[in-house]
Amino acid sequence: MITAEIAPVLQEMFNEVAKERPSVGRVVRIKGRGKHHGKIGVVKQHFPSKYGATYRYGSDLQHHMLDARGRSGWCIQVEPFDGGPRFFANADTTMVCCE
Repeated sequence: MITAEIAPVLQEMFNEVAKERPSVGRVVRIKGRGKHHGKIGVVKQHFPSKYGATYRYGSDLQHHMLDARGRSGWCIQVEPFDGGPRFFANADTTMVCCE
């Protein structure tokens, strides 16, 4: 249960977490291993992975924080700046560069 005392603290946490969310339109760099390592591009799609078992364990608050982060159990489609074709990547392997 969210009380009046912890509501501002939770809002502050969500605001901080949202800064690093690889949302649509943001510029990201792929930092994981693989053929797309180091590529920079714009996120065109951001959606839950159908292969992730992220919500198997944990409380409701933990699941909401995972959704706010948009990383663990999420995928993105990236359009690279180098003119190559769009590709899909795990959102955990990205780093938000700037707006």
